[in-house]
Amino acid sequence: MTFPNLILASGSESRKTMLTSVGCRFLVHVPNIDERVFHEEAKRDGWTATRLATTLALEKARTVSPLYPRDIVLGSDQVLEMESDFISKAKDCEEALRNLSRLSGKKHRLVSAAILLKDKTEPRVMVDRATLVMRSLNPRQIRRYLDLAGTGILGSVGCYHIEGLGPILFENVEGDVFTIRGLPLHQVLSALRDFGYDPLTNIHRPIRSPVNL
Repeated sequence: MTFPNLILASGSESRKTMLTSVGCRFLVHVPNIDERVFHEEAKRDGWTATRLATTLALEKARTVSPLYPRDIVLGSDQVLEMESDFISKAKDCEEALRNLSRLSGKKHRLVSAAILLKDKTEPRVMVDRATLVMRSLNPRQIRRYLDLAGTGILGSVGCYHIEGLGPILFENVEGDVFTIRGLPLHQVLSALRDFGYDPLTNIHRPIRSPVNL
């Protein structure tokens, strides 16, 4: 019996770690899209965080899917919303300091979206949300956190790793930890089984290379 491959259309280390931890074998193909264009359009036209996250996830999946017509492509994105504004990933530690200073003492929401595409089937859309309240932190505390956490937190939209040192920043967290890490994992695994991909069944399959279009 031939099973489809799973292709992750994302360079996120957190998503790779989550999928690997539950036994998924997959190929990573990072799509070449400019996310800033979508963020600018979202701010200009008043998109919701859910629309922005799902649009980006779908764009990633649609960009990669034609290269793997027999396989399942997973596109995903996460948006941080606070006070009707979107906060993007920090480019460096100074921007991370500014972002964490904005989040300090306030509530924000994370929206994680995932899209599954296989050939010409209708995309499967999955969305989940989490709400977090950050402690009031002074600049010295934030700099100490950044020193401890290292530059790896620049890959997190909120500049924190909830699976690492992140919990020390928060007073309250409501939501699934996988959603906070950037993927509605339980929904994705359920949908993958519907597409014929189950880590318990096809974990040992070889990964095929992309086709040349």
